[in-house]
Order: sequence, then C-alpha cells, then structure tokens
Amino acid sequence: MTGARRAGVDDLATVVDVLVASHLDYVWERWALPGEDRRSHLEALFAADLRRFGLPLGEVWMTEDGASAAVWMQQGAFTLAAPAAADEAATVALAAFGDRLAIVDDVDAHVRRARPPADWYLATMGTLPAAQRRGLGTAVLAPRLGALDATGQTATLETSDAGNLGFYGRLGFEVVATLDALPHGAPTTWVMRRRGTAPHSAAHHG
Repeated sequence: MTGARRAGVDDLATVVDVLVASHLDYVWERWALPGEDRRSHLEALFAADLRRFGLPLGEVWMTEDGASAAVWMQQGAFTLAAPAAADEAATVALAAFGDRLAIVDDVDAHVRRARPPADWYLATMGTLPAAQRRGLGTAVLAPRLGALDATGQTATLETSDAGNLGFYGRLGFEVVATLDALPHGAPTTWVMRRRGTAPHSAAHHG
C-alpha cells in the first residue's frame, strides 16, 4: 500500500488539486455551490483554509504519489489562528458563496452542534477520482489514526455521502447522529466518532 507523509507549504497546490477534484461533484458542494463556477470557488476556499489553518495549525497528510490527501485539526486549534486568518477566510467565503453564505453558515451551525467533543477533527479528505478504490484513502488516514490509537484519543468527522459510511466504519468510526432534517434543503449529513483504542490493543485496529 502506498505510504503517506506530512504535506508542507510546497505541497499546497497538489493538495488543493486533489481536494477540488474529489469534491467537485460531491453532494454537499453541489448543494452549497450550485453555480457553474464551483471549481474556481472550491480552489479559493481550499487554498485559503489550507494556507491559514490546515498547514500551520493542523496536520495535512498526503500519499507519496500525491493522489490522496487528508486534513486534520486538533480540538481548539482554530482559536490559535491570527485575526488576519479569520478575516481572509471570511472574505474568501463571501466571494465563493455570495448570497448563499448565510444559508451555508446556518447549516454549518446545525452540524457543529451535533458534533460530539473529540480530540481531533477530520476536516476534509479526498482522492483523485482516477485513483480511487486502491486503498489510498486508508493509507492517507493511517498515520493520524495510528497516533490516536497510541494515545487513546478520539476523532470525529461528517459526511454527506452514504457511500462513505462503510469506508469510515471499517476504520473504526461510528455514526452518532443522522441529520436528515437540516434547513434550506441541505443534504442528509452523518456525524461520526471514533474512540481511540488503548495502546496495548492498537495492533487490533489498522
């Protein structure tokens, strides 16, 4: 299986390309960005989030071949961001979502309220469409999941694709909330949580 490594600033463009390609037709993005300019808006959103939050404050992992990437944020990490980072994120979001920004923010607030406390949050991940079903998603998540097992820490994520539930389930995540009545016609979203295993039993989870 392809290994994974931590991504750096020099990998920004590669990670953005992977995330855009894998989310362009994703159900959440189709709802949030229904216009024909979805690709350019996603490029701006992912680039700003990675540059201001993911790379300096979280952990961004990528497979050695650059075909899969994952962005993790530790609990409380966003509070460490400089005011300029929040300002830039708000500016990019307004440019991307326009009149829909208030709607997207409202739905995001509903999802956040359903998210249980956890040590780490899988903010986003993706694999190039042509490279899917080759184990790359599992590979890119393995380093952080292994670290969570070594420390007994918890993780959480959300997905709006029912097809992802089995994938995350095999990695130890369990559905803790099914949000099927979100406002504004937002797609059903599943909140998932993973309990860290005790260090002595980590070998049984991989």
